[in-house]
Amino acid sequence: MRFKLVFLIVIVSLLSLGCNLMQIADSTESQEPTVQATAEQPAADQAVPQSTESVTQPQKPEEPSGPPSVPVSLRKGLSTLDSYKISFETETTGPTAVEVSRMKIQQEYSSAQDSSITFTENYEQSIEEPEPYTSQSYSYQFGTESCSGSAEDGYEFSSIEPAQKEMQDILTGFFDLEMLIESPEFVGSEMVNGVQTNHFQFALDGLGVESGVEVVTNQGEYWLAVDGQYLVRYSLLIETRPNPENLNHLKVTVNLEDINQPKDLVMPQACLDAKNATE
Repeated sequence: MRFKLVFLIVIVSLLSLGCNLMQIADSTESQEPTVQATAEQPAADQAVPQSTESVTQPQKPEEPSGPPSVPVSLRKGLSTLDSYKISFETETTGPTAVEVSRMKIQQEYSSAQDSSITFTENYEQSIEEPEPYTSQSYSYQFGTESCSGSAEDGYEFSSIEPAQKEMQDILTGFFDLEMLIESPEFVGSEMVNGVQTNHFQFALDGLGVESGVEVVTNQGEYWLAVDGQYLVRYSLLIETRPNPENLNHLKVTVNLEDINQPKDLVMPQACLDAKNATE
């Protein structure tokens, strides 16, 4: 009997919270008493010594060339948008050809409706389980109501109190996602998915140094919105060869579209039926 593998890749980074220490100065400056002293006047033929020390002017730090290359975190960027559709895909293969794992997550969001629809698709194949395993599921969130499941397994409906949802939203705010980027180089300005963006390319540093594997492919690129510095598109492709017969392959892509476009999200009839069954 085969066991179902639920392939969920959760990449979260805890937001750092910084504290600035303010120094409060006294509103009234203390004045030192003036001390009068009789100083000897130098003789007419006595030269007044001059300082030989040169004053070094502080140098201004060099400003980085090109547009800003650091994106805001994914959650922070999405929170500035009224609506969107975002796709996150990962694919890993190797070291043998029968070892394959793919995951796709696609989410549509509408701030006006306070709703989102999330689609998840998994594909698994391994030496131990050569027969491919696939799964698909949907998750619908409309205000305090949610529904999840699939056509194969059915749907489950649930609802929570507004106070509970508020607490969930607060907890979600503690976690965020940042994409892997190292030493980016500016390529140019481009229009992507209806948004003016800045295009950057990069490669991961030190890949294969410790493991000794042959690096076949090491390339990444991303596009940042000029207005907002949020990620519009991201791609990373890594391929290494531990020996002549095997190849390790990793591909990660993120694509943000339908940015601030009108949306009309609805729950499917299967979720409405599940809701009626709970009442």
